[in-house]
Amino acid sequence: MVIGPWYHGDGAFCLGVDGMMPTTNAVQARWFDWKIKGIEDPFMVEYPVALYIMGEDKWRAEKSWPLPDSRLDHEILYLSKKKAKYNYRDLFSFFNRKNDYKLSAEVASKDYDGNNPVLKHRPRQQLHGMISRSFSRWFMGIPALISQTYKYIFDKDVDDQMFYEDERLDEIGVLTFTTDPLKEDIEITGPMKLTFWSKTTFDDPLENTWINKFLDLFFAVTNNDLGAVEDENNTVKILTEEDDVQFVVEINDVFPKGRAKNITSGWLRASHRPFDPELVHEIDPNYTAFDPFYDDADKHPNKINENEVYKYVVEIWPTANVFKKGHRVRVSLSASDFPHLLPIMVPCDNVIIIDDDHPAAFEFTSVNQDDEGITWKWIEDKGEYDPLTHYLMSNGN
Repeated sequence: MVIGPWYHGDGAFCLGVDGMMPTTNAVQARWFDWKIKGIEDPFMVEYPVALYIMGEDKWRAEKSWPLPDSRLDHEILYLSKKKAKYNYRDLFSFFNRKNDYKLSAEVASKDYDGNNPVLKHRPRQQLHGMISRSFSRWFMGIPALISQTYKYIFDKDVDDQMFYEDERLDEIGVLTFTTDPLKEDIEITGPMKLTFWSKTTFDDPLENTWINKFLDLFFAVTNNDLGAVEDENNTVKILTEEDDVQFVVEINDVFPKGRAKNITSGWLRASHRPFDPELVHEIDPNYTAFDPFYDDADKHPNKINENEVYKYVVEIWPTANVFKKGHRVRVSLSASDFPHLLPIMVPCDNVIIIDDDHPAAFEFTSVNQDDEGITWKWIEDKGEYDPLTHYLMSNGN
């Protein structure tokens, strides 16, 4: 298993790993000789996983994925009502000041003082995701081919010059929860989750007038007949008329001068929240294919009522990133991710309840350095080829 730092497009040919690129396919050929032709060459038996650690920008050989419990420490960062520490080198701290809250490992009574944060969804005014790494990710990484080529072919990192590699413009107007500058490096690897409680109010007459005009135009252009409009499964009808919320969570690595690099994300539609009282887990840690856990919400969505408090648990995709000393960890919470998700066009206000009875928490696993040489080892740069190619082509049992 090779888990790399790519988007969809450049990941298809393992950009920067010479032995796996279409020009050679040397690693693939060796693997097929072993598995298909039966040539005895078990070169990935001891460490069958190659994992790229972002932040360190190094490859690491692992004996298993997910990582063993001996390597992991369970961590929790709590969302606060208190404002995040101001960064005078970052204009985002000024422009999003009223929405930028603190994220910390410990909570005190002052973290629960004041008004609850309110996530406002105004689809006519702003759809989040377009000025984001999400934009490149869901366009198969095509916009990032230039920067990825520079990085993994010419060893020159130009990510900070690409608009989609800085989330700050996209984060204006959304809720952000940011730690103080880290006092030491921390590696976050594996799946994560964000737990919070929220109550929602819908409808703005001015916005609904605009939506009606949009619907009239859509049906005129597409020649939809009345039967299609009345179909309860009509996608446009659902998006423009149903009271629902798309909760979008981003985990971002905030650099000392303010740049916010998206590391990974998670999504949950309010009507698809876990609601079965018999459910023993809120996310599926085993990622079992075709598990009813994933199907039930799609087949039997449970709509929310206005001003009623609901618990939400958002599963966040796994990652492997070292947040360096002096950087900050940021949890960003918005209500759209366009073009990845077709937006819900019904405006809403979502009050995030944060108090003793409703602790909002970001849970993850950090990685320790135990068991080096037993369960893992760094893949060293030997200079002749890129480190992973050298390791894969020279390794064997």
